[in-house]
Amino acid sequence: MTEQTEQQVRNKAKSMCKAWGISEKNCQESYMLGYVQGAFKYRSLVWHDMKSEEPQTYGEFENKHYPQIPCLVYGHLSTGIGYGIRYWNVTEKCWDDEECDDYECDKNAVEKWCYLDDLRPNTEG
Repeated sequence: MTEQTEQQVRNKAKSMCKAWGISEKNCQESYMLGYVQGAFKYRSLVWHDMKSEEPQTYGEFENKHYPQIPCLVYGHLSTGIGYGIRYWNVTEKCWDDEECDDYECDKNAVEKWCYLDDLRPNTEG
């Protein structure tokens, strides 16, 4: 956790403690522990291991003719080892480039992936 993020968590904990009438010390420790555990859980739910799971079509990406799913990936890409936006080609079982029109790499070149939609902020409510 960065220093700035930690300070934001502490500030949020202080305001919640005050609102709930709980001592700042007890509330702050519990709140920070919950925040960190939640962040790690979220990360484990969002990222998928390519060896055990392929992206699945859903919603607007259920194109019957040529389905491709936008993902954030980590692996051996044409730009080197690192992160990038690539499209999972459901038909060919490979990764297409960021413009969704050319072959990028084989399935095994990507180690981990996540759906881009899972990274978008929740704008409801």
